[in-house]
Amino acid sequence: CVTCKHWAHWRELQNGHWISRGEHATRYDERNCATQCGGCNGPAGGRKFDHGLAIDAKYGPAMRGTLEAKVVKWRATNAAMKTADFQFIASTYKERVAWQREHFPGKFTKAA
Repeated sequence: CVTCKHWAHWRELQNGHWISRGEHATRYDERNCATQCGGCNGPAGGRKFDHGLAIDAKYGPAMRGTLEAKVVKWRATNAAMKTADFQFIASTYKERVAWQREHFPGKFTKAA
């Protein structure tokens, strides 16, 4: 977990968002996401302060401002996700999954 440093199998962890996923501008931005345990991501509300520190450590202190500016710009233009946006996101992750399966065979098979 990026916030409490709890170590667990990836299947037991969650995808936490520093800026709420309700903000479509950053919902699919990987710089806004990090692995969190259910306790930090749920009842602890994402532990925003600690999550922000993790973003600073990984991407530099300017990244939080960049993500916040992205939300402000998105809101100012009254932007909405379009079908093409979702298709781009889907194709990007399909390519990544295909690459993972090719380079790490058996990693994503369901354990017995």
